[in-house]
Amino acid sequence: MFWGYPSRVSSWNRFSWSLSLLSALAWASDTKHPPAKTEKPDASKLSQPKGESPNFVEVAKCETLPQKINDDLWNLAECYFKINAADKAASVLREITRKNPQDLDAYFTASWLLWSRGRVLGGGEERKKTLEALEELQRARVANPTHWEVDTEIGDFYMLRLDLPEKAYAEYIKARSHYEGDYSRNVVRAELGRRASIEDRIARIAEKLDRRGEAVEASCRALFFDPDDRSAKTRLERLYGSCVKKGVQDPRKEAKETSKQKSEVKK
Repeated sequence: MFWGYPSRVSSWNRFSWSLSLLSALAWASDTKHPPAKTEKPDASKLSQPKGESPNFVEVAKCETLPQKINDDLWNLAECYFKINAADKAASVLREITRKNPQDLDAYFTASWLLWSRGRVLGGGEERKKTLEALEELQRARVANPTHWEVDTEIGDFYMLRLDLPEKAYAEYIKARSHYEGDYSRNVVRAELGRRASIEDRIARIAEKLDRRGEAVEASCRALFFDPDDRSAKTRLERLYGSCVKKGVQDPRKEAKETSKQKSEVKK
């Protein structure tokens, strides 16, 4: 999620970042940084509706909605979601990403829908839908290969959905390398709070994998980005870590130096 999505008139925008919200809740015990979106979500939309498949009449009603502009398609996807037609909703969201490959919201929402539907179906279908959900995030990466938000979303998926900490760790490290954004691809810089939250993720997994030194370093980096980060402070106390003894450099200064060097190269 996390993590400047475009605002939408429809109430769908309160649902559309629920994967990121759920990711944030899952990490809540170890980080205080929420996703970038600040709008409070509608709690009634945080889980896929259960029950029988939608009937023909319900589907037909959704199909009568306008489908000309981007917001129309979001409204159509929301309609399908409300009648328990997750696959149709995901298909509409794919159409949005085909027209606008930079619409991360659509990729992330489609992924959440498919994963959530799999949880409802269970068994072999759950695995199938989980893989489809991961594929949506991989599609986001193909279109946005240098976006820190995509890296983080995939990392959360590996950690929270698949319990693959090593793969999640690699994704968060990749997100770290993309903090400064990518002007050529219209990728904005990650805000300091978002950087701190990613460093917290790195530290948490490093500790889980018994990589104490890496956990201490990432916790120190988180504190440089946000001096009030309680989870980083608590972790350092627990690991008896010291940023001074570890010799961790201020990543904010490193970013400025890198930016300065790039400017000089352009000149």
